[in-house]
Amino acid sequence: MKRILITGKGSYIGESVKDFLMQYPESYEVDIIDTIGLVPTVEIFRGYDVVFNAAGIAHIKETKQNRDLYYKVNR
Repeated sequence: MKRILITGKGSYIGESVKDFLMQYPESYEVDIIDTIGLVPTVEIFRGYDVVFNAAGIAHIKETKQNRDLYYKVNR
């Protein structure tokens, strides 16, 4: 059994990947997390065979005020 971590809880892509993998419970153990406000550390990812990064900022217009954050998260 593969242990899989998906970032981007609540995102269309993250939830879609989770829903697909959950069709095969004998093959995959799936966790999905929201990374907003999370300080990434090695410990968060330890013990997983695969990590899908589906986190990002979407459906928000880029402005001068959010430009740095928008590019930091989405690049």
